[in-house]
Amino acid sequence: PQDIVRQWMARAAIFSVPSTTLPSGEAEGFGLAFAEAQAMELPVASFAVGGVPEVIAHGETGLLAPDGDTAALARNLLTLLRDPDLCRRYGVAGRARVEERFDLTRQTAKLETLYRRALEAVR
Repeated sequence: PQDIVRQWMARAAIFSVPSTTLPSGEAEGFGLAFAEAQAMELPVASFAVGGVPEVIAHGETGLLAPDGDTAALARNLLTLLRDPDLCRRYGVAGRARVEERFDLTRQTAKLETLYRRALEAVR
């Protein structure tokens, strides 16, 4: 349940879900959990796959390693664990990124504008 997830995230110092590309080529879509973590001001460490880089700005809101590069992921985790100030900066920047780019009301308005333009072009 959402409230349990929120409780666990509130206890965390870093959010790390190292999604990888499957042999079939499928990868993480948008990565809602990453946006939720950033909304709670958690810095993120993961792999740069699928839609994850759309949510996480490497070097601004978290650290992304190349897909499957576990050594780079470990270095990124250590970098964050050793630097609480960096974690705070990434956390604050992550929340701002989510509020700016993924606000439901704002995104819905943009989508509705696209629909209106498409309808006007057909008329």
